[in-house]
Amino acid sequence: MLPTPRETLKAYGVVKDSRYRGEVVRLGGEAMFPFMVDPNTGTSMYDSAAIVEYLQATYGKGRGPWFVSGVASATNTVLLSLVVLCRPLLSMGILRVPSRKPDQPLELWGAEGFVGCRPAQEALCSLELPYRYHTVPVGAPAAKWEALRAAGGSFWSLPLLVDPNTGARVAGGTSVAEYLEATYQTGDAPSESAADYSTQGAGARHATVPGVTRHSKRE
Repeated sequence: MLPTPRETLKAYGVVKDSRYRGEVVRLGGEAMFPFMVDPNTGTSMYDSAAIVEYLQATYGKGRGPWFVSGVASATNTVLLSLVVLCRPLLSMGILRVPSRKPDQPLELWGAEGFVGCRPAQEALCSLELPYRYHTVPVGAPAAKWEALRAAGGSFWSLPLLVDPNTGARVAGGTSVAEYLEATYQTGDAPSESAADYSTQGAGARHATVPGVTRHSKRE
């Protein structure tokens, strides 16, 4: 995964100092996220709902979950806002924090449904650290749990970070976040606040402009 946190809340589409946002613009033509590239099929696309549908149809069984594909963009925005309120610091996966790029991608073992994984994922995102994400949710095939054990972890150690650059193995979301900040952060966390938020530069597909939806024609 190549994290693409925002550089600022004051405008959309800013890619001045971002490590990977410019690459998304080069590949897809727009500074809009998330953006997925599937080298197995040559497919690339924007839009969370579309990505879920594609992954379900290509690698799963049938269509994507109704609660993902059917949620209106306005409702989705409200739900995302609630997540932000629970994790209020902008350095918690929202804005870019200066860091040094590791020579090799890190490896994270976890699952989206595990709340403890959030601090680790947020730190990886804000610090723009590339990583391979090994998902091991409840009900995952036995082979995945065996691979986790081979990496030195277990269900009770999730999330588990393996850093091939330093040889470190760190378990627990908060511990992982602290390790990443101590090892890779090179500058201060952003000083902006929610009061700086603006829709300047946003297009209709960002679903942040009143009166339009994510699927409307781009401005």
